[in-house]
Amino acid sequence: MIVLKHKLSIALGILFAIFFLWYALRETNFSDIGAALIQANYWYALPFIIIYILYFIAKAIRWSLLLKPIRRISLQEALPATVIGYMGNLFFPAYLGEFGRAYILSKQLKINYSSVLASIFLERIWDIITLLAFVGIVLVLEEQLPEELTQAGYFISIAAIILITFVVIYTCWTKQLLKLIKPALFFLSINLQNKILIQLEKASSGLQSIKQPKLLFNIALSSILHWGLIGFCLYISLLAFNIQVPFSAAFIVLVLIVAGMTLPNTPGFFGTIQLCFVLGLQPYNVSADIAFAASIFYHLTMYIFTLLIGFYYFHKIGMSLSQIREESVATNKPLDP
Repeated sequence: MIVLKHKLSIALGILFAIFFLWYALRETNFSDIGAALIQANYWYALPFIIIYILYFIAKAIRWSLLLKPIRRISLQEALPATVIGYMGNLFFPAYLGEFGRAYILSKQLKINYSSVLASIFLERIWDIITLLAFVGIVLVLEEQLPEELTQAGYFISIAAIILITFVVIYTCWTKQLLKLIKPALFFLSINLQNKILIQLEKASSGLQSIKQPKLLFNIALSSILHWGLIGFCLYISLLAFNIQVPFSAAFIVLVLIVAGMTLPNTPGFFGTIQLCFVLGLQPYNVSADIAFAASIFYHLTMYIFTLLIGFYYFHKIGMSLSQIREESVATNKPLDP
């Protein structure tokens, strides 16, 4: 069943990638894209890589802060799993890389797997909060955004507020919430009901940072830094192609990319990133040809450098990509103890 699920994810991701690429390329000319790539200033790859390294460091610091209520984790301990997990998302469908980094950290540091996985889920919540903050700033400052983008921003904000409210309730009143959930599981066997409830209770330990104001503040700062750095990488990609747009344009593209990544994707998010560059830069009258070319620069620079440092950490911890994939698939079960 799990194998079938992943095969379907890959097939659906390929279909979406083909559609996204077609949509992004429908108003472009390959010769114009080639000309833009030839004329680009590739020296911008140097500051891109430096900022990208800082991005991974900020990401690892935030994860260590989220795990602090469970166990103190140093940057040196969190960074390898962080990089390898991100690399795994470039190779495997359905965000298996996230399960991989949870497996690596839980195995190396002897931490409960469900709690580590819950901390990654909380990361996603912080990503939503931070990106929504950026969206709110852009909506206030930018007057030339299409009405569709503005409406989408408000819709995502409402959905995020609902999700955040549920997470807070789940974390602060776990036992009370589980008592309410239990009757809804009446159609399952008693044994299965108990396993589900035990997993949900374990997972809540990975969300305990919500209850610590000082820790929350530090997590918020690291989240802003984390996404601000990747926004800089996007802006550098635009500068490499002499695309003269406000800095906020990079965050429009970033928000679209993050939203696009929630859809079925091929490993590496090919097609999704290209379409988000084209759509995100349309309000600034950037031609689809140049936007597509800039997306290639951003995508390949990010992809190649992630592979390099990912394989470095694979060698350092003595694990292989295939092993991570096998363990990720094996642990991608909601009822694992």
